[in-house]
Amino acid sequence: MNKRYVYISILVSVLTSCAMFREGLQEPKSGTIEVAKPASKSLGINTVGKWVHNNGNSELMQAQFLKYWEEAAIKEGKGSLLFTSVEAQLPKSDYTLDLEVLEIGDPNIPMALLTGLTLYVIPSYVSIEWKVIGTFKKAGKVIGVIEKKEKLTLWQQIFLIFVMPFKFPVSVANETRQDLFFAVYKEANQKGFFK
Repeated sequence: MNKRYVYISILVSVLTSCAMFREGLQEPKSGTIEVAKPASKSLGINTVGKWVHNNGNSELMQAQFLKYWEEAAIKEGKGSLLFTSVEAQLPKSDYTLDLEVLEIGDPNIPMALLTGLTLYVIPSYVSIEWKVIGTFKKAGKVIGVIEKKEKLTLWQQIFLIFVMPFKFPVSVANETRQDLFFAVYKEANQKGFFK
């Protein structure tokens, strides 16, 4: 009898699936950032993050989640060819990016409970808004501030198993982070922040 519960538990965990969808506020990354001359500048990134709950309360983001945002900012900064060096908390850099990341969540707790109780037959969702506020500085003086955002929806239901390979939440989240930072660097370059 105990084996039956184990098999049922394994079956349910394999069949429960979820998919994440973007609202499309931020365009997907396309092309490259046009650089007028070869970069010989460095960028130091300071990151702070908050989770904002639907009741308005907020709490600081845990270091492991903040690390995902910081890594995406560094990767897109290096890929932009605007800088020769992009590092987190670089003490002596030509430019500094003070990055504030807000994750504004709107979970539907009763529906999530109902989804779990019905073994994922009845769907539930969570709405998330990601907001990135980048403050660029040179020699301690603010050059400009750029804000980008995207809204995401995470659906959970057993029948999403067929959609999941194409809209896997981790993949969609990583692409969205990269798209947001690409847009931040691109707009900063277009506004002439790095001249």
